[in-house]
Amino acid sequence: MADAMAASDDALRASDLSELWHPYVLMYALHSVVALIAVPVSLHFPRLLIAVMIASGILWPLTWVLNQPLWGQDGTRGAQDLSPGSYLWWGVFLKWLIVNFCATVPVLYLRVLWAPSQRTVLVLGAFVYVILGANVVWTIGLIKNEVVDWVNHATAILLTLSLILHCVALRRHHAREFFEVRKGFVYGYATPFPWLMCYTIWNALFVASISIGMTLQDILFWCMMLGYQAMDGQRLPIEMYFAFARPIQLGTYIALSDWVGTFIPFFRDAATLKSKQPLNINGNAYFFYIVCCNFVFSIFITYWAAARMVRGFHDDDFADSKFLSESEGNEDSENSDEDA
Repeated sequence: MADAMAASDDALRASDLSELWHPYVLMYALHSVVALIAVPVSLHFPRLLIAVMIASGILWPLTWVLNQPLWGQDGTRGAQDLSPGSYLWWGVFLKWLIVNFCATVPVLYLRVLWAPSQRTVLVLGAFVYVILGANVVWTIGLIKNEVVDWVNHATAILLTLSLILHCVALRRHHAREFFEVRKGFVYGYATPFPWLMCYTIWNALFVASISIGMTLQDILFWCMMLGYQAMDGQRLPIEMYFAFARPIQLGTYIALSDWVGTFIPFFRDAATLKSKQPLNINGNAYFFYIVCCNFVFSIFITYWAAARMVRGFHDDDFADSKFLSESEGNEDSENSDEDA
């Protein structure tokens, strides 16, 4: 029995280069290159990236007309059903609508305006954070009825609640805009560093249960935040770049993976990484421990957000300092009509 189990483990373990190789390695490289390119393009050619994001939505009517399943998965041979009109097909379309159209396009539009009015910043900032919350809540529709999955969904609910509480605290106590635009750079104030850490772990565990390679997106948005920080002369706290970096990273990631995975046979016809090199996220004690720790962390984050909503922000608290700083980016644009 032990020998049989060892043989089975060896069959699943990639022990040399030929077994490690998978077409997705090239896909990961493409995603990395696109993320690297997206940083300067989003800053210098935001209109071009807006056009790309909108044009990427052509995929859904095109797959419908051609009757082409996304990623070639039609529900046969144990694959998920991503055929046009299926539940998951609509789910992926909703994901594109939430991220690419309702989040990526608005933050790039703020970059196009350069000095938008306060009203525009307030409206778009509130809208994008609603979309961020919707993007978190959206994942609950993909329940797998497993313990790790349930705990991670509970974390998602608290992340959304703490986001709402923090936004209310910003408006209630200091009339702070959710977004701020300084010399074309878009900064976000509604996702403090602890929230961002909890979000990263939550998202990595969620996507890892689908495909471990999708955790690359969490690495890439941190790299992009570092890139924006490096290109910004003011070098503000890293979490303030999340509101701009995350929509652009995820929007480009979705556009590339869906188009390439659906229409390029080299990627579309490749065996999934889960079947070739399986990693059981929902059946592993280590990941159960991590998801439980992150859930406890999300309780503290929700408490801190609720406390800020009740008592406000204090200038003697280092973590509150950035929320108390006087706005510099919109002072000269209160009467701007560039958004008209």
